[in-house]
Amino acid sequence: MERNEFPLYRKTRDDRHFFRIDGPDRFMEIQRIGTRAIRHLVDGGAYPERVRIDEMIRMAEGRYVQSTEQEFQAALQETTARP
Repeated sequence: MERNEFPLYRKTRDDRHFFRIDGPDRFMEIQRIGTRAIRHLVDGGAYPERVRIDEMIRMAEGRYVQSTEQEFQAALQETTARP
């Protein structure tokens, strides 16, 4: 089994969701909604969250693509930017 080094960075193809996967059971998501961005911290204790994290790690079915720390940090800055 391949061992992942965390954090891993993923995003959706439409650049509306950015993820920093901190481990097999937790991640941070930056969700862009219009001109705003919202930060979510997710603890993958429940089965559906663990499945979602596994799909992000594997980039399953083309829903998630590789991203970079720089892209994630830029999206994170949007959550703290003031209009």
